[in-house]
Amino acid sequence: ASATTKPHQTPHQRASNRSNRQDSNSMAHVAAIHAGLRAGKRHAASKHRQEFYEQQKNFWDSIQQQAEMNQMINDILKKYDITHDKALDKDELATLLQDLSKGEKPTDEEVMWVLRTADREDNVINDKVNRSEIPAALDIWNSYEKAKPFINKMFDKYDTNKSGKLEFDQLKLLLTDLNDGHPPHDDEVKGVMDIADGEVASKTGGINRTELQGAITLWYMHVDEQKSKCSVM
Repeated sequence: ASATTKPHQTPHQRASNRSNRQDSNSMAHVAAIHAGLRAGKRHAASKHRQEFYEQQKNFWDSIQQQAEMNQMINDILKKYDITHDKALDKDELATLLQDLSKGEKPTDEEVMWVLRTADREDNVINDKVNRSEIPAALDIWNSYEKAKPFINKMFDKYDTNKSGKLEFDQLKLLLTDLNDGHPPHDDEVKGVMDIADGEVASKTGGINRTELQGAITLWYMHVDEQKSKCSVM
C-alpha cells in the first residue's frame, strides 16, 4: 500500500489554519475564564448564604438563651424570694447558695462576698441581689466553687496562726510558692494586698479566704505584665 500524502497547502492556507487554531484556543481560554468566574460567583454566593444562615442561627440561639435565662431567674425568685421584693437578701441568697452546693451551708463570709460582689453589677448598692444581678451571683459562686479546693488548700497551708486571714508575711510566702520559689518584692506583695484586702468589704489588714482567689488572680496578672514588658525590651 502506498503512503498517504498530505495535500499540498499554499502559504496562505497554512497561515489561515494557524489563525483558526489560535482563534479556537483563544475561545476555549475565554470560555474557561467565564466558567471560572461563574464558579467563583456560585462559591461566593454559597459563602454569603452560609454566613447569613450562621448569623440567623446565632441570633435565634441568643434569643433562646435569653428566654432560658429569664425563666431560670423567674424560678429562682419564685423559690427563694420569700419577701417578694424581686431581689434576694442575705438569708435568701444563703439558701440559694446552699442548694447550689448540694446542701453544704456557705459561711457568712462567703454569702456576704457573693452578695457584695454581685450587688455592684447594676451600680446600685442596696445589699441585695436584684433580678438583673442574679446571673452574676451564679457565675461568681460557680467560679468560687471550682476554685475552692485549691483556695482552701493554700489558705490553710499559710494561715499558720489560724487568724482567718493571711497577713503580709504569710501572703508573701504563698506568692513565693506560686512564683516557683522566687520571693516577690515587698512592694509587689503590698500591691496585691492593698487591692485584694477589702475589695468588696471592710479592710482587715490581711487576705481572708474569699479574697484569696482575687489576690492570686492579681498576682498572675502582675507576672504576665512583667513578662510582657521583658519580651518588648
